[in-house]
Amino acid sequence: KGGRRHLHLLPLLTGGTIIPFRGTVAAGSPIEPVEVPESIEIPASFLGNGQNFALKVRGDSMAEEGIREGDILIVSRRIPIVNGRTVVALVNGDATVKKFYQQGDEVELRPANSQMKTIRVPAGDVEIVGTVVGLLRHYRPRSVLSQ
Repeated sequence: KGGRRHLHLLPLLTGGTIIPFRGTVAAGSPIEPVEVPESIEIPASFLGNGQNFALKVRGDSMAEEGIREGDILIVSRRIPIVNGRTVVALVNGDATVKKFYQQGDEVELRPANSQMKTIRVPAGDVEIVGTVVGLLRHYRPRSVLSQ
């Protein structure tokens, strides 16, 4: 009240970990995975235990989950796969990011976009590549995007 306000700057993050950047994953209809021989440095706090990698999102089927076109997903191969987790899955060899649900011998890969349809396939036709553990995004105000 009537006093000065201060802004405290946080120190720069150091000690990042370099992980493989594996290309693009569909947030929509599954797409053929294309391996990209690149890497990206990630703050250690973003990573799960074990093998991690990054993928760039293409599409908007996970928008209601806060995953948008152009985001970079951090994926861990070691996080247990349980119903309700956001995963990267291969469906008949094509990659997608969705919410995972297994019911008996069938797997449902549910989008987080009411305009998109759930993918239902026999469990044997799905390979779960990993669980999404983090997300990076470049901030671009809408006014800049529309120019």
